[in-house]
This record gives sequence, structure tokens and C-alpha cells, in this order.
Amino acid sequence: MANDPAHPPEPRPYPAPQRHAFVDAYGDPSLATNNDGVTGSFIVTAVIVGDVDVQELRRRFEEVRARHFGGGEMKSINVGKDDHRRARILTDLLTLNFKFLALAVDKGRVRKDGGLIYKSPFLKFVHRYLFESLYRAHPSLSMTVDNHGRQKFMDEFVAYIRREVHGDLFEKPAFKFADSKVEPLLQIADFISGALARVYDAKKVSPRAQEFTELMRTHALSVTTWPPKPRPPPPVRGEGTSHDHAVRDYCVHQSARALAEYSNTSDPNRAAQAAFLECLLFHFDWVSETEWVSTAVLQEAIKERLGHSLQEQQLRSSVVAPLRDEEVVIASSRRGYKIPASVEDLMSFVARTDATVYPMIQRLERARRNVHVVTNGAVDILQDERYAYLRAALATPPAVRPTGEDGDSPPDA
Repeated sequence: MANDPAHPPEPRPYPAPQRHAFVDAYGDPSLATNNDGVTGSFIVTAVIVGDVDVQELRRRFEEVRARHFGGGEMKSINVGKDDHRRARILTDLLTLNFKFLALAVDKGRVRKDGGLIYKSPFLKFVHRYLFESLYRAHPSLSMTVDNHGRQKFMDEFVAYIRREVHGDLFEKPAFKFADSKVEPLLQIADFISGALARVYDAKKVSPRAQEFTELMRTHALSVTTWPPKPRPPPPVRGEGTSHDHAVRDYCVHQSARALAEYSNTSDPNRAAQAAFLECLLFHFDWVSETEWVSTAVLQEAIKERLGHSLQEQQLRSSVVAPLRDEEVVIASSRRGYKIPASVEDLMSFVARTDATVYPMIQRLERARRNVHVVTNGAVDILQDERYAYLRAALATPPAVRPTGEDGDSPPDA
């Protein structure tokens, strides 16, 4: 969306932490992917680091670079298909204090009859796609991008981004181009992009792709693939049913809908909800549909967005509960939260709710019965019509209550 000077973005009421982004890419912009020498994907990575951590990151990165590359730059292309060496470097690199976001474009699925077939529009579009996401998450971001070709193109690129990206992110000096020899942290973005290529580029994919994914997951805030792919039907696991696909698609759609609605907001509660959903969707897409996301991981994602964390009770009351009120289906257990991918996941949510509601209903039933007795039947504390649903619940108590790991412990939400 282009900037409208007459309607500037609302000021954010929460203090956005100062962040730096260092951006580099893997691949070339050509869509002629059947040709030799043309990459199957184009991947842009932004390495994110806090203002107070930049100098320490540079210092520690230099130690890792010198250990693996001597006096040369850390360049992914120089590692090539040597996945054993790549894994060693990644292991050292990912001990450093940074996070990253990335956009992986499958060029083979980009329409060849549109404007993106040309180099300049392609590069501008891809970077804008990532930069808008960065700005939503980090409004006070300072961005450094690896040099792209001639000065004329870079000048046009800056003008395009300032015109098209919402907000004031690219007011000088918040955006600049730099050489990776001068700004070494660009080399981290280069190497992460190259490692992601070993996962996403069909022409470069590695037999160790899953290992690289596992290594990088602790530092990844988001990895988006474009164009989006339709989800294949999930495999039926254990007691799975033929309805799992419909459940999964609906739950993912509801989460994605809410995220799109809340992403560009000045409300801190909505911003926390957006960060929560973004984290759940990322784990669902990139890590595992079956794995639960711990409360600690979600708190860290919200802290990254707001600059401060939320206590567990705040997470439940200000994030999870309002999202469920907006018909976003979130499963919870003592292991954390997740987007439901099956009927079984929904049943864990039901069991969690039952573990909270049933004891309360039982206490209410005892109180009602005892008061009824001591007043010789004169008082029914549920006689008001507002409580008709509670009278109905007490009239049909469950005969058998199965217990399990999700039903016998305090709920997360």
C-alpha cells in the first residue's frame, strides 16, 4: 500500500524495541528455471538483531567466520554441496544471538505472462513482500541490504520501497545498501539463504534438508513460501478420521484470516495476538503439524514484537481467549498450544475444557443442593432464567468421565 500523507499511520502505544535487519539473498531473478545455471528458487533472508547486541554479534561472528573461512568472507556459494561442512558451520553460526525471517520464492510456479518475468520488477516485488512483514513486526527497524547491481537500480529500488511500503521505515538513515565486506553481518544472511536453498530449491535440495531445518528452527521467526501451495490431505494417523483434512483446513484458514486482520495494528493486544498466530502458523508450516508450541516459545515471539513479554495469565486472557472469541480454533494442552490438524487435536481441546469446567459444575451442584436443603426447598440459587443453561447442565451430568494426560492437569487456557 502506498503512503498517504493525509492519513499517516497511527502512532503505536507500545514501545517498539530498536532492531536492525541485515538482508541478503540466494539465487537469481530469472524465471527460466529449465535453463542450466538458473536457480529454482529465489530466497531473501533478513537477519534480525537488537540494537544493544549488534557489536557483540559482529565480534562473535568474526570468530566463527575466521574459524571456518580463514581470511575470506563467509559465502554460502563457497560451501556448495558439501553438506557436512555446511552443517558444521551452521552449528557454530547458530550459537550466536540473532533471529531471521525469510521468503522463499519457487520461481517455477511464478506466472510467466506477468510483469515479474523481468529482473527489476521481480526483485522489487520479492523484497517488498518481505519488507512489509518486517515493518509490521518492527516499526523502528533499521535495514541494511546487500548491494544489488548498479547504482541506478539501487536508487530506483529505494524510491520504490519508500513509495510502496506502508509507514516511515525507509526514511533516512533507516535504509541503506552496503557491501558484505564492509558489513559482515550481511554474510550471515547470505549463509542462511544458502542453507534454506538446500531445503527449498528443487534443483539444489539436499538429502540432509531435514537436518538443516532442525538446526535453523531455533533462530527462525518465519519462513514464508511463495506462491502459496494448496495443502495436501494429511495422512491419517492412529485413530485419525477422514474428516481431519476439513478440520485442518478450517483451523489454518481461521488463524491466517485473523493474522491478516491484526498484523498492521496500533493496539498492543492485537499485536500480541498477531505475534502468537504468526508463531503457531510458522511451526505448523515449517516444523511440524503435530508438535505443540510451548508457552515459553510463544512468550518469546510476543516479546520480539512488543519489546516485553506477557505472563502466562496475560497470555491466556489477552491473547488466547480473545482469539477464540473471534472463532480462531486453538488447541491447548500442558505441552503448549497448536493449530489443530486433526479431530484428535480438537478432542484434546475439549478434554482441556472439560478439565476446567467439570469441577466447577460439580462445586456449583453441591452448593445448590446444600442451600436447597437448609432452606427447606425455598431457595434455588439457579432459579433465575439467566442460569437456565446451568440447570440443564446439572440435570444431565456425565455418567462416565474418562481421564488422560490432557484431562487430569491444570489447563493452559
